[in-house]
Amino acid sequence: MSPGDGARAPVLLLHGQPGSGADWEPIRALLEPDHLVLAPDRPGYGSAPGPALGPTGNAEVLAATLAGVGRRAVVAGHSYGAAIALRLAELRPELVAALVLVCPAGSPRSLNAIDRAMALPGVGEAAGWVLLRGGAAAARWAFGRALPMPPPASVATWRDGRAWRSFAVEQRGLVEELPELVRALPSVRASVDILAGRRDRVVPPSAADELAGALPSSRVTWVPDSGHLLPWEQPELVAAVIARSTRNR
Repeated sequence: MSPGDGARAPVLLLHGQPGSGADWEPIRALLEPDHLVLAPDRPGYGSAPGPALGPTGNAEVLAATLAGVGRRAVVAGHSYGAAIALRLAELRPELVAALVLVCPAGSPRSLNAIDRAMALPGVGEAAGWVLLRGGAAAARWAFGRALPMPPPASVATWRDGRAWRSFAVEQRGLVEELPELVRALPSVRASVDILAGRRDRVVPPSAADELAGALPSSRVTWVPDSGHLLPWEQPELVAAVIARSTRNR
């Protein structure tokens, strides 16, 4: 964080499922000259110790991280990371200045029958193994059209030996915890920016509208020709929305 930047809130960036803090590198590079930025590997991925956790468990781990910063933060979450950001704002509102939710899971429409099937014991592990071995091909499908190669660190995380198991654990956690997360959405008092791609094949665009309707203070920015991987395709846009949320927090 640059000198004299005390008016700007710190930023916590939460990657999706699967993923790592490296997924945010293009955005982190844009923010770091003027902001304190944290982009940790979440439990079960990359260098993070311990097993994977559901949204509540992730929120508890991240609350301890933010408590050490000593200031309320703008929390940005992509996909599954958005569900964790919401849970953090529900459980520890004193730590969250604002939310930026990118292609967010966190509402009933964000989960379809396939998502719920992948939460079943055995099915989730098998699906996770197949999907994550696909690496870049899976990323291009999620994007919806041609996508530059994903960052090497991201592909390496997907193919890590524990990533498919973490995927399954998180899938079960989201399905099991989603009803409580949704019930608590009206309690979120932080301002919320939602970014959603019209071509998203992973979280349907209708889920963004549904989520916005349940949150007291939110707005949706639509990106017409983008899919689920907005942090990779539109880093300047995502960084600009996050930076705007940090001012005067």
